[in-house]
Amino acid sequence: NKDSPPIFFPPEHTDSSFRGVSGSVLINTNYLSVCENLLDMLHISYVHSFGSRNTPLPSSIAFEKLNSYHGRSTFHYRPNSNTISRKVGHVNEVRVENEFILPTNTITRVFAGDTIKTVFTRSIPISDNKTLLYWKIYRNFWMHPFGDYFIRKLMEKTIKEDISILKNVYPESRHGVIKTKYDRTILEFRKTMEEYLNP
Repeated sequence: NKDSPPIFFPPEHTDSSFRGVSGSVLINTNYLSVCENLLDMLHISYVHSFGSRNTPLPSSIAFEKLNSYHGRSTFHYRPNSNTISRKVGHVNEVRVENEFILPTNTITRVFAGDTIKTVFTRSIPISDNKTLLYWKIYRNFWMHPFGDYFIRKLMEKTIKEDISILKNVYPESRHGVIKTKYDRTILEFRKTMEEYLNP
């Protein structure tokens, strides 16, 4: 099938100007819920410690369908004062690209000045309610191994925050109606996945 997506790795994977840290975690939730959580731009402000509750809503949102299994939303966001974006990138607003690449890959890129942090994930279904989440973070700053330690700790904290939401919210809401402009990426993912699973 010419429309079957190839096994995907982000361009940062082979770019020597980026350094990567990876890991995996078993989550007791359906893989589609995990994917949707990773594409949910609104939960950042309310779930994650790096989110900004004072300015929670992203702005200038645009979605682009890159091909039959790949879509990208781009938006701007004001992180709180304790984030890498503020401390390393020295910016008040970041540009974020949030992508899905079927069947179960997501990418979130955060551009803060000259610094770029890319979070790549692959959700592997183990059973209907168990998912192995593989993740890798690429960065073009803190290139020494000592930076790996901090990036890993931040990612592990972020995943713990996500797991608490997935346990309490996502199983029921995944089939619910979502129709705000901030849900565009999730809606496009659902539509694209439906076409992929039922050609």
